[in-house]
This record gives sequence, C-alpha cells and structure tokens, in this order.
Amino acid sequence: TQVMKLTATDLDEPGHKNSMIAYSIVDQKPSDGMFSISKDGTIFVQKSTLDREIADQYTLTVKGQDLNGAPGGNTAIGTVTINVSDVNDNPPTLEKEEYSGSIEENTEGVEVMRIKAKDLDLKDTENWEAVFDIVQGNEAGYFSIKNDPKTNEGILMLDKAVNYEDVKDLELGLSVRNKAPYDGIGTHSGATISLGGGG
Repeated sequence: TQVMKLTATDLDEPGHKNSMIAYSIVDQKPSDGMFSISKDGTIFVQKSTLDREIADQYTLTVKGQDLNGAPGGNTAIGTVTINVSDVNDNPPTLEKEEYSGSIEENTEGVEVMRIKAKDLDLKDTENWEAVFDIVQGNEAGYFSIKNDPKTNEGILMLDKAVNYEDVKDLELGLSVRNKAPYDGIGTHSGATISLGGGG
C-alpha cells in the first residue's frame, strides 16, 4: 500500500543529473522493516503485518541524494512520522463465560450486576466501546442492559419486579459486540447469566 510520496528540491539545472534525486531509508523505528521507499520517493507498506496494537507510530529517517543516488552526490536527511490508525480488528471479550447473581422480588429499577468487557482496540473509540445485548431469557422484559462508557462495563438492570413464586430461577443469554462494525477475523463474545430470586 502506498503511504505517501516525498518531494525534495535541488537548485541545479532541472533535468540534469545534478538535480535528479534518489531516495532511501536510512533508519526506521521500530526497526521491523515495515516500510520501504522507491527511488522516486514513494513510501510503501512492505509487510502485511501492520498492527496498531503492536506499534501505533513509525519514524523513518530518509535520505535524498542527487546524481540520482550515484556516489559523490550531495545528500539531505529528513524525518517522516507515520501514525497507524485503529480499525476494529479485535472483538470484545468477557472475563467469564458464566455469571451468577440474585435479585430480590418486588423490587425494580435496580442494578443487578456489572459485566466487564475487554478490548485491545483504541480506548474510548467506537472500535473499543462495547454494546451488550440480552439475546435469550428476557422474553417478559424484566431486564435491560446498558454500557457504562467510562468503564466499558455492561450494567444489567432489573426494570420490572419479579415474583419469586412465578420465577424462581432465570437464565439470560448475553452477547457483546462493538459499536463500530467488526473488521477482523473471529467471533464476538457471549455469556450466560444465572439469577436466583430472593424472597
């Protein structure tokens, strides 16, 4: 993938070899050979393993040399900074596959539990922000779940009072995804929540 093209100027006669500039990379940090440069100054991503979670910025030291790069030419050195943007290539995960808790009958509008989501994408972006969904066991609409944007936790709320005699044990199926569309390989996480009623 082409990233950018560098342009240097030379005050010698245009079209003469004294003003023909060739480019090369002298150093790059991190030193994993991620970028290359063509003789005309075009910088390319050299490898398919570019990953913001490993390195979010690269610094290249680039040399321009007249005489089209032949020995004895004059040189100039410059620095190129490349920032790597985040994409949603890491699905959110939950700390556990099963959670359990208890609720009191005849209560409503209370927080039942918080469920932590972890994500390797850039914090405080839509690629990191978790969206929780109750996908099973909430047909009667007793519960809702929302995201705490500061902690990225799912807050399970009891919205309607339950009667212990009618519902002694509840099992909810939960899924978590990101706010931004997923752009990677893998699956989203899910969990089961078992809730016992209290008298």
